[in-house]
Order: sequence, then C-alpha cells, then structure tokens
Amino acid sequence: MLLLTIASCVYFLRKLTFSSDLLFPMLFELQPGWLALSLLAGVVHILVLGWILSLLLGRPAISRTVAIFMASQMLKYVPGRVWGLAAQKALLGDEATLKGVVGANIVLAGIVVGSHVMGSISAWVWMNFGPWLLPAVIAGGAALISLAALVLRLLAGFSSWQWMAVWKKPAITRVMIIGCVFASVSAAAAWIMLLRGAVGYDWERSLSLYVSSSLSVIAGFFSLLPAGLGTREAALIWLEGLVPGIAPSEITAYAFVSRMWLLGLDAICATIGISWLAYRKVSGPDR
Repeated sequence: MLLLTIASCVYFLRKLTFSSDLLFPMLFELQPGWLALSLLAGVVHILVLGWILSLLLGRPAISRTVAIFMASQMLKYVPGRVWGLAAQKALLGDEATLKGVVGANIVLAGIVVGSHVMGSISAWVWMNFGPWLLPAVIAGGAALISLAALVLRLLAGFSSWQWMAVWKKPAITRVMIIGCVFASVSAAAAWIMLLRGAVGYDWERSLSLYVSSSLSVIAGFFSLLPAGLGTREAALIWLEGLVPGIAPSEITAYAFVSRMWLLGLDAICATIGISWLAYRKVSGPDR
C-alpha cells in the first residue's frame, strides 16, 4: 500500500508537470454559475451522507448529527479520516460509543463505494444502450445490496466485535438501498454539473469522465495519504482509455481541477457544519 501510494503520487506529479500549459486555462475558464451549482449539489450529497449516518447511529437529533458530519469533513486531511471519526465522537459525546461511530462510518464508506459503482455503471449503460435500461440497473443494484446486507447481518450475529453491531439493525437493508440511490443521484448531479456545465465538456465526454471520476474516488480509499491524495488523481489518469477523444495531458489538468473542487466542497461543508453547531450552541440545547 505504501509503495502504491508513493508510486501513484510520483506518477501524478510527473504528469502534472507536463500538463501545466492546460492547467491554468482550465481553471480560469470554469463557468462560475455552473461551478456554484455543482458545489451546491456536492453539499446536498454530503447532507445525504450525514442523514444516513444519523440513521445508522439511531440518532433522533438528525440536524445536529448532519452538522457534526459536515464539520468533520476537513479533518480527514490532517492527517486522515481517523481525525474525522475522532471529531464525530467528541462532538457526539455520550450520545454514541466510539465503536458505534466506527461501525457506522464503515457502513457509510460502503454506501459511498456502492453509490459510485451504481452511478458509474448507470452512466456506462446510458452511453452504450440508452437511458431505458437504467431501471434494470437500479433493480439489480438493489438486489446485490440486499444480498450483501443479509450476509453481513448473518456475520454480525456470530461476531463479538461491537463495531459490527450496526449490521443487526432491522432497517439496515432499507437504509443501505435508499442511501446508495440517494447518494448516487446527488454525487452524479454534482460531477455532471462540474463536467458538463463548469468545464464545458459535451454530454458523452462528461459521462465518460464521470465514470472514471467515480472509479478514481473508489481507488482513493486504498491510499495511505489523507482523502486519497495522489492515488485518486493517478487512477483518473490511468483510466484515460475510458474517455474517447481526450489527450492524457487534458485529463491530468482535469484531475487537478477536480481535486481543487473536492477541497473547496469539503471546506464549504465544514464551514456550514461548524456554523450550524455554533448557532445551536448559542440558541439553546437540541430538541
């Protein structure tokens, strides 16, 4: 893993060096209106994930849990996701155990991966067969998610690990299916708005880059650096074959732009979450 992380970072930086002539034009030619809409869709995506986290934790104060989840977004960069989990536990206090928070976030990570897989498959099917097959894709995805949830519930019944207790929740299958669908739709909307609107690619290229972007987000989970830095961008470049008619240097420039977009999104979400928690603290206790 360490060698993979180092190699991918070196590979991305080397590619970025040879793509500097495209980098700044792409940054400065972004359409501000579409960029704002893509960030708004991204915020909705994080809100959805926070709502799912509150369901997994069995929290009645949904708005506060969502705010805590949003506030923890930037902490995954210093130096990694573990600090985001620590912040969630600290802000939740005695309302949730550390093992419960860890277990809920593991399930949430699975939902994020599932949503990106579902979204990328849907985009690929749309490009090759048209949108009329999307209901079949969604139904197939729901069936696979249900099967995975059933298997994990059975395993949780035989496990003594407390962080797996979340799989014993009666509504876990429903939470996973609804969560994957909602997270997939909100993530797809954010990426397509960035690609189609802000960057200005045509529809086919936007869908192709959305597929590779989703797969690169999954690849980022295997990075030892915070938030998949380096590995995600390298994976996006490695997947250039999925995008027809685009030069590798242009994909490299887009990889950098998309990382800046993700950083901006996390900063916005953290600001919203911290501001909401501060407002709740001033206005009175949660109800």
